[in-house]
Amino acid sequence: MVGGTRRELITAIEDGFPFLPSGCHVELDRVASQLVLENVKSALPGRWKSRVDELRGLGNVSLARYLSETGLELEDIYQGNRSWTDHQMAAELRPELVGPDEKRFGRAIGRMLHTDDPERLNFLRGLLASGRSPSQFPTERERRLAWMFHLSLWGTQTPQPSLQVGLDAFLRSPLRAELHEVVGLLDDRAETIHRPLDIADVPLMIHGTYSRDEVLGAFGLGSPSKPPQVREGVKWVEEANTDLFFVTLQKSDNDYSPTTRYRDFAISPELFHWESQSTTTEDGPVGRRYRQHREDGSHVLMFVREHRRTSRGTTEPYLFLGPMSYVSHTGERPMALTWRLHHRIPGEMYGRAKAVAG
Repeated sequence: MVGGTRRELITAIEDGFPFLPSGCHVELDRVASQLVLENVKSALPGRWKSRVDELRGLGNVSLARYLSETGLELEDIYQGNRSWTDHQMAAELRPELVGPDEKRFGRAIGRMLHTDDPERLNFLRGLLASGRSPSQFPTERERRLAWMFHLSLWGTQTPQPSLQVGLDAFLRSPLRAELHEVVGLLDDRAETIHRPLDIADVPLMIHGTYSRDEVLGAFGLGSPSKPPQVREGVKWVEEANTDLFFVTLQKSDNDYSPTTRYRDFAISPELFHWESQSTTTEDGPVGRRYRQHREDGSHVLMFVREHRRTSRGTTEPYLFLGPMSYVSHTGERPMALTWRLHHRIPGEMYGRAKAVAG
């Protein structure tokens, strides 16, 4: 009835089951909740030493077999910036890796666990199986998929290697086999129905999950010598005639100043209330672009996440809600705009996005 992962079950218990299916209700008193939480947390090998001991006892099994035998989730394996390879080395099931980038690559795999886009998973599966170099990517769409992967591996810090050198370094690494196995597991657990985005050469799928860097990579922005950077929650991509909106629903005092805690929330499964930056006026160039985007033929795309960071302390990725159209607005500096999404917000995200308005 609750669904989701063990971690999501724990969160649901702690929060009082806020997102149950319609007509369902679970109520636990404080003592019962504590007992259930303790049982859930203690029943599985959640600590590093326990996970390693469990693997040592199972022997040289696959990642999929280990997860099945222990009841753990992929996210448990990669907590604390550790990887499956780290578990195997600690259990003395494989020799120590000495390459300079192995730790970096292990952390990168941990940052890719949100990947659920079937096109991207298929691309990664083919790349990892064949070991193709970037010079063999025949289309702009494939080149951008490769650039998204490069950004996942190397981030946006400089200096970093060229696209070909960066990908070849990973394809030569022992971590290549680990990611290949992870991709298979991610494919098996993907449940959301995705729809292709109708913008040429942009390899994003509506209701897919992406990091901000991956979104920018999908639009071909940046290069290894100058990786893409976005400090605000908006980005105008002139080459694609597209506005990108990155929304964090729960804006904490630590992460957002009073002038950037905009009121962004779902009005209904199709309507979204969004506030522009504090300098935007209705008759200024940006305000007019928002209001007249249909006449001008430009796109407006919405990416939403609940928090800035996950419970593991990593950066939370965004759910791509897809394109939307201007409905109305009030005021300016900032403008309070109502947008109509072309595709309904998925149920669980709608519940979280609507709750912010309360």
